[in-house]
Amino acid sequence: MVRLDASALFDRIGVVYREDMKEAEKAAAKVEECAKGRQVDAFAIAEDELETQIGKLSCDLLVCIGGDGTLLRGSFMVKNPSTPILHVNLGAKGYLAEILPDQIPEALEKIFSNDYRLESAIKISSWLDGVALPDATNEVAISLTAHLRMAYLDVEIENFGTVQVLGDGAIVSSPLGSTAFSLNAGGPIVSTDLDAVILTPICASRPIRPIVLPSAAKMKIKSIRQGIETAVTIDGIFVRKFPFHSELVVAASKNRTNLVRFTKRYMGQRTWRLAKGE
Repeated sequence: MVRLDASALFDRIGVVYREDMKEAEKAAAKVEECAKGRQVDAFAIAEDELETQIGKLSCDLLVCIGGDGTLLRGSFMVKNPSTPILHVNLGAKGYLAEILPDQIPEALEKIFSNDYRLESAIKISSWLDGVALPDATNEVAISLTAHLRMAYLDVEIENFGTVQVLGDGAIVSSPLGSTAFSLNAGGPIVSTDLDAVILTPICASRPIRPIVLPSAAKMKIKSIRQGIETAVTIDGIFVRKFPFHSELVVAASKNRTNLVRFTKRYMGQRTWRLAKGE
């Protein structure tokens, strides 16, 4: 593996951490200390500052300390959506995490020495009535906002046809997101080595199976029943109302999620964690 000086790779490291965990704050300080030792600028920001920081954080490497939710929130913050992310697990599950807090010095040393690889997966872009929404790392979900009702959705898929979903809604996920909400709704696990988008109905009243589509496939989704309240939710964080006859266009983004990995077995490890329910 080629060894490079840190300054040749990174000028600035950003750290997003869970503000409700002392251990996360200590881990963030450890990242800053390691970066200082390499004469690399670093700064830390609490996860709860998301609302004021969407798309504003400028850094060459983002370190997210917390659970998968921290990673998703951090990905909203960065100015460059394809910024490499190192996920340090302090959450309940941490399916996407790569290391634990006590491994931070060793991991950063490997990164500074260019001894790492990237798990690169497409993001999902969406436009609600022509207005661009933030890219999704995991998924764009259209779902009911009221119980005991049924969503009526028309999903027009480019070069495929129209699928009508009657149920609790639908999910359009990336391969990385295929192990999240989509999987819970009955969707397949799709390798991040594939550039694909997955359409997964949520509790559909008709037996509609999930559909794996090429990344070039664009979808136009409409709510076709008046009086049914639905919403668009991106990565469980960003929410917008989806009124009757509004149109949501969903497509693979030009941006990618780039997760720092130190082995090639990231998909196998993630599947194993899911199977064990860790």
